[in-house]
Amino acid sequence: MRSLKFGWLIPVAILFVISFPPLFGHEIVAVLCGNVWGLWEGFGIVALGTLIGEVGNFYAFRYMCRARAEKLERDVWWYACLARTVREGGFIIAIVARLSAIPGHFTTAVFATAGMNIFVFLVAAILSSPKQFATVYVGGMLSHVSPIFLDADLDLQLFLKNRHPLPSPTPSPESSLTPSLAFLSSSQSRPDGISIKR
Repeated sequence: MRSLKFGWLIPVAILFVISFPPLFGHEIVAVLCGNVWGLWEGFGIVALGTLIGEVGNFYAFRYMCRARAEKLERDVWWYACLARTVREGGFIIAIVARLSAIPGHFTTAVFATAGMNIFVFLVAAILSSPKQFATVYVGGMLSHVSPIFLDADLDLQLFLKNRHPLPSPTPSPESSLTPSLAFLSSSQSRPDGISIKR
């Protein structure tokens, strides 16, 4: 993908699509971006794709699921508490939720349906973008570690291909002694006098 002129748009498009729940795989794409583009370029691609996807997710839930969210807020007490916390907490709740272990696209859906301001959401999303730095860093480190394992594998293959066979051990005099099989060709007599030829 790096050899393509606009190859970086491919992970951006993938991140946009998987920003809508219940899709997942954000971390896998981030690791691949770090592996292909390196740490800083990969982080920029992941941050851009995530931000665009979260904004799209925000508006999709705000205008397509607002009626259902209002019904849930009237009927379900825990969702009503959550929506009120988001409205009253504002920026602090947004940044804490974005930095938590909860997947970002799920918190975005709650923020949108609870009525959070888009500018508050954008600032929280931008300030929480370093959360993605760790997964991109893992991908960047894998790009340095994989050639080491590849070289080690090639060295092992060359060693196994070019190694000389070990000389076979010479048999000891004791091991060369085998029991005589002459009795197989000899005649045996039964007690009743009948001779048996083998």
